[in-house]
Amino acid sequence: MAKPRRAGVSEGLTDGESLERARRRRKFAIFAILILFGFPAGFAVGFTEADDLLVWDDRWPPALAAGLSLAYLGLVIGGAVALNRQVDEVERMMKYKAVTAAAGAYAIVYPTWFFWWKGGFVPEPMHAALYIGFMVVFLLASLFYRFR
Repeated sequence: MAKPRRAGVSEGLTDGESLERARRRRKFAIFAILILFGFPAGFAVGFTEADDLLVWDDRWPPALAAGLSLAYLGLVIGGAVALNRQVDEVERMMKYKAVTAAAGAYAIVYPTWFFWWKGGFVPEPMHAALYIGFMVVFLLASLFYRFR
């Protein structure tokens, strides 16, 4: 039997809508925690290496490099494990397609650049540029698959 409606009163959330809202809140909380723990690492780099941040030949203190690598690995692995439980199959397939597009772009650009470098046509491949390129292609592909 249908419930009578009053003007200006909306219906309550269905079970599916409640579960989706809870899932989104958990994802937001996970991202907030990752940002909270990742911010100090970025602050440490900016504070200690601000003048030489983009000088590729400059070395960082070993403790800073080791700490950043451990923080990065911990946050990426921990975030992936935590977020894996919050992603549904449709979103997972979109991310698989986006990663495949980014890996395909990397597989085209890096070997070509490497061969040209070995032939003396271009400077040595810039690893940071390749990583940034991978992430840009991944983000653009993610947006494409999400909004197509």
